[in-house]
Amino acid sequence: MANNEEASPICRGKNLTWETVLLFFNNMPKVAMPKAEFHSYVESRINGWTQTHSQIARQLAFYYEKDGICYPRFADKVTYIELFDYMQNQ
Repeated sequence: MANNEEASPICRGKNLTWETVLLFFNNMPKVAMPKAEFHSYVESRINGWTQTHSQIARQLAFYYEKDGICYPRFADKVTYIELFDYMQNQ
């Protein structure tokens, strides 16, 4: 059997909780900004953001990147209920 060193970030985040997902979401910038600035902003609030967490947030469609700019999906913080509603519709 081949040894696969690459794992999908969502797999590495298999133990995600609603609290963790809400933490990601509410600590991201709420305005578009250059990728390096966006990641630096969140890394200053969440240790490890630029390793796996940002990939998970992108896979959850909390933001997307285009032409070196990160665009968040929402302009305000959310509650658990709003987050749950969003996740149900994805």
